[in-house]
Amino acid sequence: MSACTPNAEDLWKDYQDRLERVLVQSLSSKTTPSDVPVFVPPPKRRWPDAQVNISLLQLAKIAQCPLGRLIAEHNNSLGKVAQPSQRLAYQLNFIRLAPECIASLNKAQSDEAALRSVLQAERQAKIGSAMQDLRFMLEQDSTLRQKLAPGHGLDSRQPLGGLSETQLAFNMLFVLKQAIALADWEKLNTESVEQALGELHRSDLIAGYMLSLAQSLTALEGLNQELSQAKGFLCQPGRNKNRQEILLNVLNKVFIGRLQPFLGALDTIQFELGPALLDLYTGTAYEVQLQFYFGELPDSAMTRLKAAIKEHIALWQQLQQSCRMELAPGSAGGEQATSQE
Repeated sequence: MSACTPNAEDLWKDYQDRLERVLVQSLSSKTTPSDVPVFVPPPKRRWPDAQVNISLLQLAKIAQCPLGRLIAEHNNSLGKVAQPSQRLAYQLNFIRLAPECIASLNKAQSDEAALRSVLQAERQAKIGSAMQDLRFMLEQDSTLRQKLAPGHGLDSRQPLGGLSETQLAFNMLFVLKQAIALADWEKLNTESVEQALGELHRSDLIAGYMLSLAQSLTALEGLNQELSQAKGFLCQPGRNKNRQEILLNVLNKVFIGRLQPFLGALDTIQFELGPALLDLYTGTAYEVQLQFYFGELPDSAMTRLKAAIKEHIALWQQLQQSCRMELAPGSAGGEQATSQE
């Protein structure tokens, strides 16, 4: 996304600028609002050596098996430079393909019996580390690391662009995790990993959502603090109400007309992606970050944002009550507020 694309920060700045012009005072928060945590990505790590300790002669005995071809390909130079997703696919495909190959070896021949034992032990070891291997990929894959680092904010004109593709991608990874958890090796679809990463490579939705949510939370918490203390925000007995009528029109045109739909889009993204993401990344180094942005705990970003929205609405209700004013029907487009005298 281009840095020139209108985003959450632009919407909040426009809203604040308009309020400041009417109130003739700065609304920039003089104290830092409740902190939005800064999350550091996990350090890059090397994948543990996963080569099977068998000789070339033993490998030749299983060359006719799909497992034999898998091992040979992995042990060559291409396997040594494979990406985390490709290494995960190797581990899981080994688990899936090993039984057929092991069954083809003759237990009566000592050399083949020994090879059977090696392959069986290796399969059990890979079964034991499968969930750990998935977590390693989720932390170390370059595409996923890029998408989990807040980047350019969402396009305020099309904030839900890429949602369906992103949801499909993470659902594919979630289904893979479920198959591992259930030890349902026959239903493993390792190709889905690369398909999911391909979809995510084309979408900046997650990174944009996190930045837009952080920007919105910081802006609204700060604005609430300043508006609650702003001189001239509420009506005073015997004073002209023109200023408050203009303020309500700003509320209608900018907050209700532009910001609320954008905030609704953030809520939709959290609702649609949150459950699968939180389950998928449980136990990883990204768990705390994703719980903040997608969770529903008291200190999670969306929980705080919803509380700030309620507080903001309450401030405007105080203004209306102080002026005995109400919003005219259809005023979201900028109609005049009306007084009740």
